[in-house]
Amino acid sequence: MQVSQEKEGFQNVHATLRKILDGFGGLIGDADFDKYIDLHESGVEKVKMLLDELQASGKFVFHGNPTKEIIYELQPRQAIDNETSENSMNAVFASPRYLEALAYGVLDKFNLSRVWRGFTVNVGHQEPEGVSIKLEPEVYQTLQSNPAEYLQDVLLYVLDKADFSHVPNREENEYYSTDAVSPLLTLYIPRDIAINSIQILPFSEEDVQNITPAERR
Repeated sequence: MQVSQEKEGFQNVHATLRKILDGFGGLIGDADFDKYIDLHESGVEKVKMLLDELQASGKFVFHGNPTKEIIYELQPRQAIDNETSENSMNAVFASPRYLEALAYGVLDKFNLSRVWRGFTVNVGHQEPEGVSIKLEPEVYQTLQSNPAEYLQDVLLYVLDKADFSHVPNREENEYYSTDAVSPLLTLYIPRDIAINSIQILPFSEEDVQNITPAERR
């Protein structure tokens, strides 16, 4: 009975994904279902519309990665941000907000020696939803001096939310799976589109003083 329910759940989420993609036939090209879609030449507005629909369905979570090689199965590992006990475990971490996943992916963590570990997410009535990345001042200056070197194109993995559990004490912005998971869809998103709704800002002096050792690499 449980296997049947799981199969039905997978079929439902797959049907939702197929319906959303069908609505963007001109955007994705081939009408046949493809687990990889290159959005390099699709334009900011069309990409945002697609991602907004995926997010609004409530059936998916997102994982961003700057790697140029597609990962067909995401393996559990310890999160870089290990300030909390929940994040000290080996797991695949994902967010129901695609902007957060893009923010993690667009920063090349291998080139930036110290990167801040969280997001400011605007969800109020007076501000559009968005994400702000805050960096330590010297890291921010390094980034500003040569953005092309430090900001990367993103592989955005679209995952079945049903395969994940909510991280306690993290509101609704982070989910995890202690099992390996296979993406339903992988979207290639160039950095110019990825950072369109993301602000990159320096920490204030007060922010810098409040950074904990766990937030430093």
